[in-house]
Amino acid sequence: MKLGTMKFGDKKDYTITFTNTGKHDFSILHIQGACTCTQVTDYPRGAVKPGEKATIKFTFDSGMAEIQEGYNSGIEIYGNIKDDLIIYELEADITK
Repeated sequence: MKLGTMKFGDKKDYTITFTNTGKHDFSILHIQGACTCTQVTDYPRGAVKPGEKATIKFTFDSGMAEIQEGYNSGIEIYGNIKDDLIIYELEADITK
């Protein structure tokens, strides 16, 4: 997900919407930002049934990132699926 250009020190809230495209319920067992700049603020605590949509909300704090074009972070999602780690990649251009 491209977060666009942010001035160093700015914080923005984002929402990711996803659909369970599997055949079984999906449950998030653990979720975390890949660095201190990315903080997950809300996510589904129960099972997401096949075909259902759900959201993950997070805050990106550019003051905890580096000033650079194409700064990468992510959200690490551990669930009840095979090879249980999903990494949702984030990218922002951080300016002075």
